[in-house]
Amino acid sequence: MHPPLRFLFNTSCLIISLIPSGSLTAAQNSEQRILFIGNSYTAGVSAALQQTLSGPDHPATELQFITKGGATLEKHLNYPATTQAIKDGQWTYVVLQEQSQTPALGGHYTQSFHQSVDQLSRIIKDAGATPVLYATWGRRDGDSKNKAIFPDFETMNAKLTTAYQQAAARNGALIAPVGQAWAAVKKQDQALWHTLYRKDGSHPSANGAYLTACVFSQRLFPQAATEKITAPGTLKANEQATIRQAARATALNLNQ
Repeated sequence: MHPPLRFLFNTSCLIISLIPSGSLTAAQNSEQRILFIGNSYTAGVSAALQQTLSGPDHPATELQFITKGGATLEKHLNYPATTQAIKDGQWTYVVLQEQSQTPALGGHYTQSFHQSVDQLSRIIKDAGATPVLYATWGRRDGDSKNKAIFPDFETMNAKLTTAYQQAAARNGALIAPVGQAWAAVKKQDQALWHTLYRKDGSHPSANGAYLTACVFSQRLFPQAATEKITAPGTLKANEQATIRQAARATALNLNQ
């Protein structure tokens, strides 16, 4: 088994992005404050999330991001600035995104994921917020360094989904089922599914970020109309509809 790539984790490479949204009055009287904690899978969709969750339909919503490329939740848990931000932020939701392989790699990697979610969820709840798990997707071609575990997208996606579901059930957390929406798009339009990825077959493209934003919108604001979410200009109307339908079907199924 090949472990995930390791990264240095220090003050020079942790990005704490405190981005207020809406007017000053809206920020001061925010109805929803959402903190996202993760790595490049969060950073890569942050602009779409910012535009969607704090746009004209949500003027009293504020988003903030703490991201570090390749970081695990264990790293975030052991970084004082992250835990202090959770305690001090008066958040409505705190979103947790694990490194893309760790939840389902097995052994101490998966154990670390579950232990970190458990501990972070306690901190989040003690701070009066609701934990939300950002359930990411399988890589387009599986994981070349862990083929026995993740031979293809379907296997990797299913294992990640199961791990996130188990962690959410144990901690009373919500799930943003982005990986499941990814799979739903693949069933409807495989060519469109390919465009959700960047060239590396791992990170989200602009289309993938749009899908992610639609899932979070439907999960956290189920009454919101995904038709109003700004889509990348390269997407045709029928492709936008396929993505919105996938997001709606997976997210609203959990809201029921």
